[in-house]
This record gives sequence, structure tokens and C-alpha cells, in this order.
Amino acid sequence: MHITLMTLYLPPSLNSEKDYSTFNSSPTPTDLAIQTLLESANIVQEHFPNGPPALAFTGVDNFDNGRVVFAKPSVTEDFKQVGKLAVRLIEKFTSSGIAVVGNRKTFVPHCTLMVTISYNDPIISFIPCTHP
Repeated sequence: MHITLMTLYLPPSLNSEKDYSTFNSSPTPTDLAIQTLLESANIVQEHFPNGPPALAFTGVDNFDNGRVVFAKPSVTEDFKQVGKLAVRLIEKFTSSGIAVVGNRKTFVPHCTLMVTISYNDPIISFIPCTHP
């Protein structure tokens, strides 16, 4: 399983086989993103000093007109920390000049169970959504 904390835009690089162990004097957006990611390790450690978060899921729901079916996470302290981590990382990347795009104003963590190919896929009408 994975958790997407944010999305960002990096324009295509002119040199896709660049050695990222050193950075030149005029870094590309990819250079900046890699450097910012490396610098962000301490932010992750601050939010989860005892290791990875433990998340539990309860109930099924959907969004995007039923196109995405997901399990909803239970609200726990680790769940809250994941949301705070997402906010901090978005702030860090934005302040580094990285185009953080495609993110909702409010972080909505979930466990995607299925994504349908068509918005009009009739399978959605057969999936019961639960709201505990």
C-alpha cells in the first residue's frame, strides 16, 4: 500500500541521465525537487519518530461520480499526523519553488480499492457504500 501525500509538476528534463549526486549552478526543477525531497527526510522523522504510521480503514465510499471506490481511514493520531505531514511537505516544496499542483485544499487520505475506466461504468451501481 502507498499514501500519496501530494502531486507536483516537473517539466520534461533535457538531460534525463544526469548525475544527481552533484548539482550544477543552475538547477533544473527536477534538481530542486530531488534536493527538497532529500531535505524533507527530517520532516518525516519529526512526524513519525517511532517508525511508520499504523492506519486502520473502515467503510467504503466513492468519489469522482463513482469512478474511484475507496476504503475510508479511521481517525487516529497517526492518521492526523499523516495529514500534518502532507501540509508540511507541500509547504516545503512550494517554498523551494516547485509547482505543487493537482492537490485538494484539504488532504483526503484514502485507500483506493478500484478505479473504473469509464465514468458511466454500470459496476458502480452494484457497489454498496458504507458509512459507519
